[in-house]
Amino acid sequence: MATRLNKKKAADDAKLLANRIALLKLEEKKAWKKIEETKRKAEQVMKIRQRNDDDKMAKNALRAQREMEEQQKRAMNE
Repeated sequence: MATRLNKKKAADDAKLLANRIALLKLEEKKAWKKIEETKRKAEQVMKIRQRNDDDKMAKNALRAQREMEEQQKRAMNE
């Protein structure tokens, strides 16, 4: 009788452990998915920042070129 109860308890414990392992695997999978999503968003932000920096540099270069052209025109008019 005790042997049967011990076997049933061992089987129940094994089942509970298997369920817990399955739940932990699901949690790990969700965590990795969130990590990948965060990496992707960070890459997008970095690309946007780089594009904004490039645009700013291009605008500054264009502004500098226009100022130089205006100075040359003023010098020619004088």
